Amino acid sequence: MKDENYPQEITADEKRLGFELLGLESYGLLHETIPPLSDARVVVKRLSPSDVLVKILFSGEIAYSHKKFGKDVAYIRHPEDARCEWWPIFAPCPDAKFAIARFEAGSKGAAFVNVIIPFQFKFTPA
Repeated sequence: MKDENYPQEITADEKRLGFELLGLESYGLLHETIPPLSDARVVVKRLSPSDVLVKILFSGEIAYSHKKFGKDVAYIRHPEDARCEWWPIFAPCPDAKFAIARFEAGSKGAAFVNVIIPFQFKFTPA
């Protein structure tokens, strides 16, 4: 994971929306790094025990990426055989309020939503 793709500053609007700087367990893109994934400091809004919005740089612009922490459903009979990963749910969005509303409206039709066994992510205050 490249730190320059994850801005560390939190704006006043992001604070009002509940964003915070946290260390996320095993954060990285799917298959971006070979095990073990490392913990990373990122600006996030916790949406659920397994979902976050992550502040990123996307094509040089600030955007918000909805990620879910979980395992591939292919391992449902033997979940211990798979590691948890951060799965992208929707395409990055430049509007944090819209990204939150999209999560609140449900994940119907979202990428990977039917192939993830959700797990609660761990974090540390930054």
